Amino acid sequence: MFHYHSIEEIYDLLANNSEFTIITIDNRDIGKRCLIDHIERAINSPYERDDWDGFAEAIRSLYWLEDPHIRIVHTELPILSEKELAYYIEILHDAYNFWAMTPPLDVDIIFADVLREVVEQILSSNSRRLLCH
Repeated sequence: MFHYHSIEEIYDLLANNSEFTIITIDNRDIGKRCLIDHIERAINSPYERDDWDGFAEAIRSLYWLEDPHIRIVHTELPILSEKELAYYIEILHDAYNFWAMTPPLDVDIIFADVLREVVEQILSSNSRRLLCH
């Protein structure tokens, strides 16, 4: 599942990394379009859609990458509405589950420890919503 680290551990990870493409997410990513563009540019995505469905498809497949070793590191959450933040977290969760079954994809989703409660609350409330429908 997602990984949680202290800010100090995250900065060490960022400073001592040579194997992974690092995508850093923070509160400078304001709005859906900015966030999606930021991530899709970092992974050289051939997709040109700036909606959640297009982002989900792009982040899940990664077929165009020759060396799919990626870390998406969240030092802060992007500035999104509550609903859009839930979509974003769920898309990452679904993609992570897909990657776990699809070698050679090696993708880590990392959040700062201080974000754990918010992220897990989103995941648990979305799971409850899915079970009720």
